[in-house]
Amino acid sequence: MQIDMVDKFEALEPLRENWDRIYDSDPEANFFLSWPWMSNWLRRPNWVILAARSTGSNEYVAFFPLQLVTGLDEQTGFYSSIRMAGSYFATYTGFICVPEFEEQVISLFAGRLQALNWTTLHCDDISISAKRRQMLLGSFSDNDFVKEKIERRRHTTRTGENINHDIYMYVDLPVDWDEFLDRNLGSKTRRDVRHFLRQVENSGEYRISLADFETIQSDLEVFYQLWLAQWEAKSRVYAQGVIANCRHMLLECHKAGVLFAPVLWKGDTPLGVHITFIDRSKRSLVCFLVSRNLAIRKPPPGLVLHAYSIRWAIQNGLRTYDLGTGDFSYKYSFGSKERLVEGVRIDSTNSRGNRLDRRSFPSVISSVRKLRQEGGSSIWRSAVAGRCSRLNRAIWRRAGF
Repeated sequence: MQIDMVDKFEALEPLRENWDRIYDSDPEANFFLSWPWMSNWLRRPNWVILAARSTGSNEYVAFFPLQLVTGLDEQTGFYSSIRMAGSYFATYTGFICVPEFEEQVISLFAGRLQALNWTTLHCDDISISAKRRQMLLGSFSDNDFVKEKIERRRHTTRTGENINHDIYMYVDLPVDWDEFLDRNLGSKTRRDVRHFLRQVENSGEYRISLADFETIQSDLEVFYQLWLAQWEAKSRVYAQGVIANCRHMLLECHKAGVLFAPVLWKGDTPLGVHITFIDRSKRSLVCFLVSRNLAIRKPPPGLVLHAYSIRWAIQNGLRTYDLGTGDFSYKYSFGSKERLVEGVRIDSTNSRGNRLDRRSFPSVISSVRKLRQEGGSSIWRSAVAGRCSRLNRAIWRRAGF
């Protein structure tokens, strides 16, 4: 078994069928590792995929997509770190692997990671089984690496709920909508779902539309506007970052046929939009982002659109409705189950962690030139006075310092 490094999109594109075969065979694969999502995400720079294949074979059996990130320490200069590809936008991260090869592959992945130059490996939102997690983390020696659980920021809702974002929620779906109503919902929720769906679908005052090729652009703009109205005042950087990533990803997901975006209307006024992904391979509907008109309480946009989506999923043969991160109380009203997804940070204690990954050079040089324009010569003097490597000094000089 050998590990190849794929870091150019023109080398990735021919691997689509191979990627799909691995994804279909891997019971731990999730939508955010599927080809429609990952191939579009990787149209950006600074990434590498670890690709495992048997020696002498052209067929890969595992892919581990990673992002290369650079930072600047005033004493030591630039440094490299690694994140899971998709962080911090995708709900889940990880790798895909043909199950029969996982023991060989995970050990080799860990070895290849250790040979790269990085200070920290950020495994945020990594969704793998306890078995795979132990195989991966156990391959990093305690003598050379420090492993710590990533502690998520405390989240208290306006109603006082303390949300644990290590808990992810999902609903197992039966084959029949009425069975779902009777089996999963309490009497009050069941009554509300039936009442509000009838109100929306039979009154003539309300309607639910599904984004199609004619409406997708305008429907996405509706989502962006509602999302910003909800979140921009609380955190402008966060809200605009989410929208920037959405603009990069969502239209392409729609073109690939994996975006499910119902919009709730009252006349011509949008009340809510759900951004959801269809994973036919795993028979799952993945609820990703939701936005709503904060002035509207009834019919409740969230309840209506979740119920509509679940009914659509059941009617189309899907077996899981994924509600993502956070143990919000409303998720339990759909008969949701919990699973734990914990991130881990691995810090390198050996000398390789002080070196830069050469794939990061273009972005590093760009950063240095920006620092010069902003008057960053004091940072340069500090870096030279400290333990800045010869390679770092060469980069700064190449950029004009």
